[in-house]
Formats: sequence, structure tokens, C-alpha cells
Amino acid sequence: MDFKKDKEGTMCSKFLDEEGDNIECSFNNDQCVEINTEKYTYITLSISTLEALIESIREAEEEYESEQS
Repeated sequence: MDFKKDKEGTMCSKFLDEEGDNIECSFNNDQCVEINTEKYTYITLSISTLEALIESIREAEEEYESEQS
């Protein structure tokens, strides 16, 4: 996943849910992903999408760690 930093320095990215909606998410260096759902009534996530989000959390954590080194 490609990350961009917002003005607070939080890593952000987007992914497609199973219905093709472009969902914004942020990674706050806390081993979690925050998914912005305010534009949607619901989002649909497959196992592969969830696995990709888990991998993105790991990648974001590694990037945060490398910045602190």
C-alpha cells in the first residue's frame, strides 16, 4: 500500500472495498488502522482485503520505526 502523510504526520492511504468504493484509512503508529466510513452507510471487506489491511498495518509500523531510527 502506498502511504502519504497528512499535515499531522500520520500515514494515510486508500483501498477499494468489494463494491469498488475508495476507502480512506490512516495508520497512527499504534498497530491499528482507522477506516474513515463517514461517506458510507457500510463497507464490504473480503478476507483478502482484511489480510491486505493487516499487512498495511505492519508496513506502516515498519516505516514509523525506520523514521525514528
